[in-house]
Amino acid sequence: EKRTRRAVEKLKDANENLRNTINQMREDINQTEKELKVMKSENARLKKDVTNTETKLRQSYIDKLMECDERWRKSEAEKLDLNQKYEVELKSHEVHSSP
Repeated sequence: EKRTRRAVEKLKDANENLRNTINQMREDINQTEKELKVMKSENARLKKDVTNTETKLRQSYIDKLMECDERWRKSEAEKLDLNQKYEVELKSHEVHSSP
């Protein structure tokens, strides 16, 4: 009878330990699920930030290209203008220096 009582007590203790372990595992699972939800939310926010940053960089790149193109066109126009002035000057000298 003592052995049986001891065996029953050991089984009760083991059962209690299992219940505690299961409860702890449930708490851990719940906590992990909460953390996962937060991580998913953070991930979505970061993806949005990356998309916004890519869009801004793309636009900045386009703006810089347009600015460079504008400066290039302006310099080409200035070159043409200088060439025309030079040709006018050259013709003017030719007219004055011809006999």
